[in-house]
Amino acid sequence: MTLLMERTDIERFRSIVAQRLGLCFDDSKQGFLAEVLQQQMEASACGSGALYLRRLSASVEEMRAVAEKLTVCETYFFRYADHFRALAEVVIPQIRARGQRRQLRVLSAGCASGEEAYSLAILLCNELPDLASWHITILGIDINVAMLAKASRARYHAWALRDANADLRATYFRSEGTEFVLDSTIRSMARFEERNLVEDDPSFWQRDAFDVVFCRNVTMYLTFEATQSVIARIAQSLHPSGFLFMGTQKHSVVFPRTSIYCIRTKRFTTSAGTLLRQKATAFSC
Repeated sequence: MTLLMERTDIERFRSIVAQRLGLCFDDSKQGFLAEVLQQQMEASACGSGALYLRRLSASVEEMRAVAEKLTVCETYFFRYADHFRALAEVVIPQIRARGQRRQLRVLSAGCASGEEAYSLAILLCNELPDLASWHITILGIDINVAMLAKASRARYHAWALRDANADLRATYFRSEGTEFVLDSTIRSMARFEERNLVEDDPSFWQRDAFDVVFCRNVTMYLTFEATQSVIARIAQSLHPSGFLFMGTQKHSVVFPRTSIYCIRTKRFTTSAGTLLRQKATAFSC
């Protein structure tokens, strides 16, 4: 089949991806976008870019396929160890100090293949000796269904455990051939859902729904407008004294007061010097 793809098709493809997935691709990525567009045109037997783009705009399944091709899925267990140290040294003690409310609701936004969510589960097992008396939920969400399927399988190669020490591997994993299989208790602590962070879903982003949100290395791939919307929803859904973990210091974003919601921050420093953002209030501004 001869494929007819115009430069305007690539621009239209980029626009649809930005609008529907929130992903930002600058001009240096046009070659990559053209390659993905051509692959999807061939897979769907669409002879022209215009025909395929009409299909993409109307098909949820096709958008899922595109999301699989365009999303970055690099992650591993205990990535950015300082964040997990901060969780142990600052967040958990403060949540304990709330009193009798033994509840901890954690969201891993952009969870990819689940390493972050399961790292959180392992840390909580280690830091809460009275874990059985707590009501803990760890939810991982991502738009990439292939990665979510991998998360549910909870089987990983050594590269995903490159920052996990030998004791942790021995305690929480068993070796099967070239794979490491996660302990069933840890696996049961996390669940995973397909969700598009860019889409507003009031039934999900309910007020005060989460105590801790990890949204690391996600917004750096989004358009500014999408980032504003995502952070606004997270701000609304955080408990009044909840915590937000965002990327690394070299990938920080400053939001103007024209955002739907603003996060007022307090600074907390751990022994490792990690900076946290704690939600004091989320308010219209």
